[in-house]
This record gives sequence, structure tokens and C-alpha cells, in this order.
Amino acid sequence: MPETKKCTGPCRRTLLLSVFGKRREAPDGLQYQCPDCRNQYKREDYRKKSVQILQYQKDRRKRISASHGPNSLCPRCGTMCTLNRG
Repeated sequence: MPETKKCTGPCRRTLLLSVFGKRREAPDGLQYQCPDCRNQYKREDYRKKSVQILQYQKDRRKRISASHGPNSLCPRCGTMCTLNRG
């Protein structure tokens, strides 16, 4: 068994097997990407998803305030709530 492995991420570097994390499903039992490439992917994915989540929350608040009016009973707690958040 070779003591090195090529990263399938953007860096395409050949690194020692000890650098790669474990992955049960992989044929060799190791991650496909090196830690640097995985971290880069996770950062980009987090930024992308956080923008989508913020937009979803903003749209949801608009839908709720449009259907219940600005000062109506909260469907969750039953109290008078104001939904005038930005």
C-alpha cells in the first residue's frame, strides 16, 4: 500500500496518508480531500448557506406579518406580538 495519496480537491497535492482523515465509506478508509481543501469547501459552503438562511428568515417574517397583520396574536404563544423586525 502506498504511503502517499493525491488530494482530489483543488490543490491536487500528493500528501502522506497520515494527513487524511478517516472515512469508513471510502475504499481506502480515508477522506478524499486534504484538510486544507475540506476546510476551504466548508467555509465557502457556510457562507453560501448563511446567505440563503438569512433570506429565508426575512421572507418568512414578511409572510407571517402579511398573513397575521402587524399586531395580532402569535400563533405559537397566543400573546400579542409585534412582527416589525427587519
